[in-house]
Amino acid sequence: MGRGRKTTSPKMEYQVSYLVRSEDEKGLITMRDHPPEVGEIVTIHGKQYRIVEVETLILPLSRFAYYHALCEPV
Repeated sequence: MGRGRKTTSPKMEYQVSYLVRSEDEKGLITMRDHPPEVGEIVTIHGKQYRIVEVETLILPLSRFAYYHALCEPV
């Protein structure tokens, strides 16, 4: 490969398991193109929640990572 030529890396896939703290709301597992971040607002079943905690369940390997995100109502 010549210099100056850009290489494209495989697209990462992030699977996120969302759990809503202190509500009867069902959680959600979804695929995203970026990892979850504390403070981020997400929509779960039509309602908005703020991510308050993120735990890495499977470290980013190759093209896949798995996270758990704890959320609270906004």
